Amino acid sequence: MLFDIIFIRHGETEFNREWRMQGRQDSPLTAEGRAQVLALGRTMAAHLSAIDRWFISPLGRVRETSQILRECFERESGAIALPQEEVHDRLVEIHCGDFEGRTQQEIDADMLTRIRKSPAMRYPGGENMLEVVDRAREFLDHWKALIPTPFAGEHRTVVISHGNFIRAMMAAICDLPPEAGIRALLHNAAVCRFIARDQDYFFRMVNWNDRSHTHGGNPFGPV
Repeated sequence: MLFDIIFIRHGETEFNREWRMQGRQDSPLTAEGRAQVLALGRTMAAHLSAIDRWFISPLGRVRETSQILRECFERESGAIALPQEEVHDRLVEIHCGDFEGRTQQEIDADMLTRIRKSPAMRYPGGENMLEVVDRAREFLDHWKALIPTPFAGEHRTVVISHGNFIRAMMAAICDLPPEAGIRALLHNAAVCRFIARDQDYFFRMVNWNDRSHTHGGNPFGPV
């Protein structure tokens, strides 16, 4: 028995390049972002033999990332029938409130530092990381409810989301304090992979911030 959940952060966006707070706002992928995702899609198509569920955030940058990945499968791995995209609102990025759309130079640096260091500190008019961790746990509960009991075999899920959400998920899925997610670095189009070998769902982290696909590596090897 193996449960394999692969979390993917969207490719680089125009806001990312400008160091602009994104949150629930949106901006398109840059040419670099599309290239990042294309490299990942080719690696996924070459190395993943089956995918059972495919979840995405509703925001445009994630939808664009998902579309590029799925087109790679269609072109390069006709043997795999991909599951339908499932849009899930809990996968959305942290709400940065009044800071959204502003560059980091336009935001009070001391306040931003306090928010980033404390999971209880809320973005003005937005969320804090504790709330995002709660959303991550709610998504996990939803995912578990989709798995038949008892279950035998392997089940692989792809989840495409956002930097702060995936950091929060790391804390939720591994039963770590929220501070662990705050301290974790996560780049665009990076892979984070977790596995469990029983329906007690005791997950272990296999990959974090893995970008080996950008230089010919494979984040999806056997575990």
